[in-house]
Amino acid sequence: DITRWEEKKMLWLVTLFLTLSLAKDSLLSHRYPENWPKTRPDITGWFDVPAVRAPLKQAPNWMEQRWDSISNLTLKELTLPGTHDSGSWSVTDELTGVPVWLDEMILAADYLGVEVSDIIKGWSISQNHNFFDQLSFGIRYVDLRVVFDTNTSVWRTHHGIVLGTDIEVLFQETRQFLQKYPKEVIVLELSHDWSTTEQDKASLLTLINQYLGSYLWPKSKGFVPISEMVAAGKTVLLSLTFGNEVDGIWPADTIINSYANSPDLSQMEKFNEQKAQEFAAKPPGPKNLFKISWTLTPDVETILEMVLPGYPHTLLQLADIANKDLTTWYNTKIVPHNYTYPILGNILIIDHYDASSILDIVYRGLP
Repeated sequence: DITRWEEKKMLWLVTLFLTLSLAKDSLLSHRYPENWPKTRPDITGWFDVPAVRAPLKQAPNWMEQRWDSISNLTLKELTLPGTHDSGSWSVTDELTGVPVWLDEMILAADYLGVEVSDIIKGWSISQNHNFFDQLSFGIRYVDLRVVFDTNTSVWRTHHGIVLGTDIEVLFQETRQFLQKYPKEVIVLELSHDWSTTEQDKASLLTLINQYLGSYLWPKSKGFVPISEMVAAGKTVLLSLTFGNEVDGIWPADTIINSYANSPDLSQMEKFNEQKAQEFAAKPPGPKNLFKISWTLTPDVETILEMVLPGYPHTLLQLADIANKDLTTWYNTKIVPHNYTYPILGNILIIDHYDASSILDIVYRGLP
């Protein structure tokens, strides 16, 4: 039996639930920002992953083609084109936690009449192509964020809390490329490696050794001309936060990261202009590579503004804003300084690389 008070409480809760359900649209409409249009915009194609906008130039062996001018250089004397969050060309609906801006994403999804997962995935996909294609189009630095998925007991890529591809597939693609193009040198950075046990970590090291072990350049030999790496058949520099007892695993601090952490184009450009100046004035130590990030990072305002026509609705669209200005920025802010090559760090990374001029910029600076 229940008391009269419990009966009243249950009735009140049921009434509240029904009231909220029936009045959902009305209640949410009062929470929408004032600058949101009163009429929902046509969102056709807003969340589609864009196709390649122009025929990409295949550049699978661009290092070999420039062998006479670069074979005597070390990785510290080159600028390699790279992709940011390289594994997030494919993401799933599976999450490892709660999105940082969940409330704003729910609000935007409700307003636009789409699933919250559409919003989350739209701000998680940063590339268009798998690893083999990225490498075939000239990318030589790979940013691989990895996590051990306890549900499937496999290591997978992730972008924040969003799970992606089984990394064994990515290692297979990388080895396939290396076998086909033995004179191309790759830097592979594994980071954000969320794991809980030594056993999980050991399984990742086993995968690395299985697919890439014979290609790993040992840290005990340091940075040497890439011709020596190629002659030894060890054309991959791989860094990881653990496993450094293995000579082929370079420590995580090998690569010095820098990024503006802003969605504002002007702020990002000023930040990277400063980083280029710092790199020219004082290159990193003998055991380090320096990375410059031509990337815009969304914040809560970016999420709220995504419902407005003319604003970026996905991470790829945000990247396009930066990518369109890369060549102009380089010509006006970097070229006049006459910096000695390498100019934009040892690694220059970008989102939505196939809609950018990153390869042209890297080629222009080569000796």
